[in-house]
Amino acid sequence: MPAKGRPVLGVDIHPHEIRVVEMRGNWSHAEVVNVGAIPTPAGAMEGDRVANPDAVAEALRQLLHDRGIGARDAIMGIAARSIITRVIDVPRVPDKEMRTVIEGEMAHYQILREGTGTFDFIRLPETEENGEATPQVLLMAVEDLIVSGYCEVADRAGLRLIALEPVLLSMFRAAFAQDQSRPTVACLSITYGKSEIAIMDESLLRLYRRVDTGSDDLISSRRQTNPVQQATGRALLGSLPEQEIDLGEVPSQSDINISAANNLAIELQRSIEYYRREYPNSEPINRVLVATNDPELQPIVAWLSEALGTEMVTVSPQASMILDPDVDALLAPPDGLRFLGAAGLAMHELAGHPTTLPLFDLSSLQQASNLIETSKRKLVIAMVAAAAILVIGLGAAFAVGQRANAVYNDLTSAQKQLAAKQQEHQTQVAQLEAQQEQLRVLKTQGFPFPRIVDAAAAAVDPDAGLTDVNLDVSGKVMLNGDAASSRAVNNTLQNLLSCPYFSNPMLESFDSGGPGPGGGTVRFQISSQLAGFLRAGPPPPGQPGQSGQ
Repeated sequence: MPAKGRPVLGVDIHPHEIRVVEMRGNWSHAEVVNVGAIPTPAGAMEGDRVANPDAVAEALRQLLHDRGIGARDAIMGIAARSIITRVIDVPRVPDKEMRTVIEGEMAHYQILREGTGTFDFIRLPETEENGEATPQVLLMAVEDLIVSGYCEVADRAGLRLIALEPVLLSMFRAAFAQDQSRPTVACLSITYGKSEIAIMDESLLRLYRRVDTGSDDLISSRRQTNPVQQATGRALLGSLPEQEIDLGEVPSQSDINISAANNLAIELQRSIEYYRREYPNSEPINRVLVATNDPELQPIVAWLSEALGTEMVTVSPQASMILDPDVDALLAPPDGLRFLGAAGLAMHELAGHPTTLPLFDLSSLQQASNLIETSKRKLVIAMVAAAAILVIGLGAAFAVGQRANAVYNDLTSAQKQLAAKQQEHQTQVAQLEAQQEQLRVLKTQGFPFPRIVDAAAAAVDPDAGLTDVNLDVSGKVMLNGDAASSRAVNNTLQNLLSCPYFSNPMLESFDSGGPGPGGGTVRFQISSQLAGFLRAGPPPPGQPGQSGQ
C-alpha cells in the first residue's frame, strides 16, 4: 500500500555535493520516493557558509528537474561546524517567557554577537532521581550570515522553506526511527566536521553532547593537521569527569587516523558510563547506532566496535523506510549512506512522530523578515497594477461612449476588489511588522541581571558589603548594605556615579545605630536608575521587580 500525504524534501548541502531526498507518508509509514545528488558548484561554499546562493540554487533547480521532483516544501540542513550547541541551566519560568530568558543568558555568556544570530531550543526532561535539579534546555544557535545564505538558496530555487535544522540532529532522528522499539537508543552521529552523542530512554532525551571530531579527522587522507582536536561540550544533566579509559590494543586499518578514532571511542565510552551511573535503573546499553552521511566511514564503525567491545550498527535508510523500487539501489550502503542526512531532514515533517523527539528550526526569524519584505513588494506591485487598470478603464470609457455605463460598472467593481486586496495586504504587513517589533522589544528590554549585580558588587568599597539588590521593571535599582564607616558608604556612592550601568545614584538612607546583617556598623540604602532605560511607570499589581541577594 503506497504512503499518502504531501511530499516533502530533505536538502543536505554538503561542501562537495547537494543531496536531496523526497519523502511522503507518516512516521510509521514513511516512503522515500526519490533521491538525487549533484556536485556543489566550485567556489559556491566557504566551509558551511553559502558564498554564492545563485550558483547553489541553480544546481539545486537542475537536480530537481533531472530527477523529476515536483515537491517544493523543503527542510534544509546546516552543517555542524556552523552550529553552536549548548546545554544551559534556566530558571523555572512559563514557556512564553523562556525565549526572553535564553536571550539574556546568551548575551551574558556571549554565545552569539548581539543581534547577529538566531536560535531554537527544547526543554529537557527533569530527572526523577534529583527533583531539586535546575531545569535545563538544549540550545542550538547560528549566525545570521549562515542562515541568510540557506534562506536565499531556498527562495531562488523556488522552494518553500519549512525549517532549517542541524544535519547531525536529522541523522539522529533517522537512527531513532530504526531502533525506536528498544527502551534505550544510543546514537553516535558523525559528519565531516563534528560528531554528536545522544541517548534516549523511553523516548526521553537523557544525554546530548558535541564532540569536535569528524570524519575529516578520522580519515587519514583528509587530515591537514596532525594534532587531534580535543572533545568539548557538556553532558546532559551533568559534566563528565576527566578520566583515563584503557581501550586495549586494537589493530588499525590502513586509512584510519588511530589517534582521532581513539579519542572518539573514549568520549563515547565516557558518555555511556555517565549514563549508566546517572540512570542505574534504565535498560543497559549493549549496542550503539552509528549515523553518518559519509560513505567512507564503514571501516571506522568496525574499528569502534572492536575497540569498545560493543555492537555498533550503521544506520541505513533501507532499514526503517519504505523505498520505491527506483531508489532502493541508490540508498544501498555504503554509497547510499550519503543520503542519510537528507532523509532525516525530510522526516522532520512526518506526522505521528514521538512528541519528545527533538525538532529544531533555525530559520524562523529570518523567514519572518523576508516575509515582510515580500509582502511590501507585492503591495507595490498591486498598486502599480491598480493604476494601470484605472488608466485603461478611463481610456476605454472615453473612446467608447456608448459603453460608458458598462465600463463604469466594471471599473467600480475592480476598484472595490483592489481596495479589499490593498486592505488585506496592509493588514498582513502590519501584523508582521508588529511581530518583528515585539521580537526587537523582547531583545532590548531583557534585564542582564547577572551583569548588573556584578557591576554593583565591583563598585562597593572594601569596607562595605551589599545585603540585598532589587531591580523592578521600571529600571530602578535599590542597593541595601552595611559598612564599617561613613567613608566606605561615600566611596561606594562615588564608585556608582562613575559606573556606566547606573544613572544618578542617590543615598536614600543612612543609619549608624548598630550592626547590620553583614556585620558593619553603618546601614545604608542607595537608589539609582539604570542608564539608558526608558521609564515604563510602576509595575502592575502582582508583578514585582527582580531581586538578588
